[in-house]
Formats: sequence, structure tokens, C-alpha cells
Amino acid sequence: MIIKSMSRKHASFDQLIDYIESEKKLKSKNFSIFHNTYSRNTDGLKKEFSENAKHLKFRKNGVYLYHEVISITRAKHIEEDQQKAILQKIVNEYLRMRAKNNLAYAVLHEDKKDNLHFHIVISANEAE
Repeated sequence: MIIKSMSRKHASFDQLIDYIESEKKLKSKNFSIFHNTYSRNTDGLKKEFSENAKHLKFRKNGVYLYHEVISITRAKHIEEDQQKAILQKIVNEYLRMRAKNNLAYAVLHEDKKDNLHFHIVISANEAE
């Protein structure tokens, strides 16, 4: 398993959500994770993350959000849907520990032949 974390110093929620939901990368939203969010649609999520970011205290070089990726190698001896469910469980547990009170949205990408991975948007601050 690989975990990659990238911070962003600009409130680029719209761009990141558009990227992780792009048709080229996203086959289905069946395994998507909505952590501490009310919205389940793209525009609602963008608005919710942006509104929450307004509660951040301005700091020079401050972080607005985190873009994280959690990846596993595809296994040949386990059904693909089972692998997706296992990875989804791992991401849920990761968010519970990493961002208990923050907003987070995670989307499964299946575009790589050798791995499955979730892209995660995490707010820098706790919800409200």
C-alpha cells in the first residue's frame, strides 16, 4: 500500500474535485466516500468545502486542503469488487484516524492496470 499526501496553499477545491471526478478516471461513484459532508453531488461538495475554508484563519503560506492518494496493487487471487471494498474500508479507517472532524471526499480510480487507488480531498480545518 502506498499513501501520498500533497498540501495545497490555495483553495482549489473546484479544480481538484473536477479532476478526481473526470470521466477519463472515474468509472463509478459506487465506492465514493463522503466523510463529514452533507452534499452528495459535485456542486454541493465544492460549495461545502469552500464555505468551510472560510473558517480558516489566514496564515502566510497556510494550507487550505490536502490531496491524498491511497493505492494498492491489484491482486490476481481476489475478486476485483472485493479488492475495491477492502480498499474502501482502509480509506474509511484512514480518514477516521487522519481527519476525524475534517471534511473529506474520496473517489476510487480504476484507470491503472496494476493498481486501484483512491484520491482524497481533505479540508485543512475541522468542519466549521
